[in-house]
Amino acid sequence: MGAGLRQALTRAESLNQSLQKEVNMVRAISKVFFATWRLDLLLDKVTPVVELDGHAFMWRNGALTVKDAINIVIDRATSEYKDVLRDTLRIENLQVKFRHKDTMELEYYTANMGWIRLNIMVVERDTFTDVVSLLFGWQSINEEKWKEKEHKRELEEANSHLLEALAEAKRASEAKSDFLSRMSHDMRTPMNGIIGMANIAMECLDDKERVREALQKIQSASHQLHMLINDVLDMSKIESGKIQLLREHTDLKKIVESLLPGMQTIAKKYDVDVIYKGFQAKHQYIYGSPVHIQRIASNILSNAIKYNREGGTVTIYVTEKPIAGDTEKAMFILTVQDTGMGMSEDFLKNKLFTPFARECSEEKVPGTGLGMAIIKEIVQLMGGEIKVESKLGEGSTFNVYTPMELAP
Repeated sequence: MGAGLRQALTRAESLNQSLQKEVNMVRAISKVFFATWRLDLLLDKVTPVVELDGHAFMWRNGALTVKDAINIVIDRATSEYKDVLRDTLRIENLQVKFRHKDTMELEYYTANMGWIRLNIMVVERDTFTDVVSLLFGWQSINEEKWKEKEHKRELEEANSHLLEALAEAKRASEAKSDFLSRMSHDMRTPMNGIIGMANIAMECLDDKERVREALQKIQSASHQLHMLINDVLDMSKIESGKIQLLREHTDLKKIVESLLPGMQTIAKKYDVDVIYKGFQAKHQYIYGSPVHIQRIASNILSNAIKYNREGGTVTIYVTEKPIAGDTEKAMFILTVQDTGMGMSEDFLKNKLFTPFARECSEEKVPGTGLGMAIIKEIVQLMGGEIKVESKLGEGSTFNVYTPMELAP
């Protein structure tokens, strides 16, 4: 084999290796970019390096100039990105931007392909500063943008929850501070009464009437103090999840009607008339937690009396509805209507069942503001709900729905 032929074969092999490297480079680029252009700024010529058929949005004729290429990029973008691209891709601006760096990214939206990231890379410089050759590479970032949007939504949602929790914590803190202030007064009042009446009784041991009167007032103040302490303890049990319902054979009618004499006695002090429309439910006996049922009824009744007006009325009755598909249970509805002061729309929607909340702060209405929060929790534990209608200055209607297991 002649020397000339060997040299030709060597050159061919070298060229083949060089072409193979070019092919490998193109393959590597195609894994990152769905389309790639090389822009020769000196020759004013653009050569496609990679342009997959599935993303054919570029021109393929060989006479593509740099200006043509940039116009194509701008034309494919939606209107809100055109001005930014037009300014950024101006050659003189690119020269300035690449004076101290070799890469740049632009993200924009296109009507036919969605979100795109244009990567611009310096290929060659004629000096340390002037760029003579650039590589434009495009990536589809629709999935990335969707994840980014979803992440942003999750962050906003989490931030919203945090703000709500902070506001709730602030409200709870303010409510507890207000509660402690009221509680100290409410507890001090019966305690002072007990101490004062005890002193009077000690000084008047020979006067049976004075002693009896003092003991009656001590008994009344003790009962009030006992209720305050029970409210606080019950709220503590609810917050710690320690309250437990019982399952006992219970006479529901008897529980409701046993409350009436005591409530009517309280009502006389407020000049309020209690009207009992009767136990209108079909079933009288249930399996339930009598102490909690009594607590619900007595709390709503006492509130209807205390927050009423002089000469007002409180109407109470119990009805029953069947539960579809369940013959072993029934829905019992306790209804309490009053002609009292009513509640504002804001208090009814946002504060009625909030611990320590009270719309009326008058001293003539004793209480802690815990009662409604407690009974709501108890009703929910029973699987029921409380519906309230109220109009300021006209009165309120409470309907307590509780599903009860029927008993013989």
